Amino acid sequence: MHPDNESNTHGGGWNQSSSKDTLLKSFDGFSDDVKTLLEKANLDGVTVWRLLDHPTLPTWIKGRPFLPYQGQGGAQAVEDGAALGALFPPGTLTSDVEDRLKLYFECRSERATMIQEYTRAPTLKLGHSNLGHRETTNSLRFVAFNFDHDAHDFACGVLKLHFESRATFHRMPLGFGPGPGLGNDFGGGPLGIDRSITYHTTYMTFKSRKSYLQILMPTKEFRIDTGNGWATATFSITKLSNLAWLGGRGYSHFDLYVHDVVYTQHQQEKLEKRGDLLVVRFENMADPIIMCQELGFPSIFATLEAQRTDDSYNLSAGWEGTEFCGLRLDGLTAQEPGPVAVRPPIFPIEDCRGPHGAGSFRGTVHHGLTADTC
Repeated sequence: MHPDNESNTHGGGWNQSSSKDTLLKSFDGFSDDVKTLLEKANLDGVTVWRLLDHPTLPTWIKGRPFLPYQGQGGAQAVEDGAALGALFPPGTLTSDVEDRLKLYFECRSERATMIQEYTRAPTLKLGHSNLGHRETTNSLRFVAFNFDHDAHDFACGVLKLHFESRATFHRMPLGFGPGPGLGNDFGGGPLGIDRSITYHTTYMTFKSRKSYLQILMPTKEFRIDTGNGWATATFSITKLSNLAWLGGRGYSHFDLYVHDVVYTQHQQEKLEKRGDLLVVRFENMADPIIMCQELGFPSIFATLEAQRTDDSYNLSAGWEGTEFCGLRLDGLTAQEPGPVAVRPPIFPIEDCRGPHGAGSFRGTVHHGLTADTC
């Protein structure tokens, strides 16, 4: 290594041609042992690698220079490749490329710049104390910083935080980042209509005393409005199949609806909503239960065993081998498909802490949803 002006080289290439005379002249002040060693150089094999020191680049659009120390240029290139592999997993869209490249710079720039500074210190005879990062002021600390880093895992963490920042909602467990769920993609956006989903619904509508069904209303703001002493309710059993957010699997839910329910939002202003109240929903899979509860649906677990023939349907709902509800329909006959009925909205009820301190809870209607949301 010698001062740049002694070899009169230009450009940044690593294999520029020079001469043996220039080599010997540059080291003329060294000991005879060094000059004797340099005398053995091949006349045609002398090249010059011009080492350039640059300020930290604001972007990495056209590269990232490293001085030849500890092979750090190659080492950081390997880390760059690992980070890019983590930030561009299979399924990455073309529209994501710009944001992912910004993430790449974000998760690599600080570390690579710090190591750049460390390679400059011995080459340019800078004291480590002149460098801006505390990890480079102590050799042992720098060794740990240098070798303990996993570029792939770190980039995966940065990508997870990126997904979290763009998600419209979060659910437990938070440590794994956002994930697809009931009707939503990784970012919380709607999945849209999935034509591959199949479902089969069996239901039975019955009449009962209104006073009895009124007992099932969650708060005094709910009432059954039929104009007489009778009310109608429906037991509904739906089996869903081929759900993308469940890996192509499906589940069943068993519901009890009370019809002609009116919810009074403000007693003084008499702001009312009319629809069907979903009193309870039994589901045989944990995933939809958790997500339906987040949406305000009264979902709980039950085993649901159904048997269907051409003229009958039998359902057994239970828990841990104990049946708590049985439903049997006989004398069923095939019918021609009729017009699709427009169903009234379903009232999802979410438990939330009331204004009277701990232990005070009341149901709140947030919005109307259709029954097939969960």
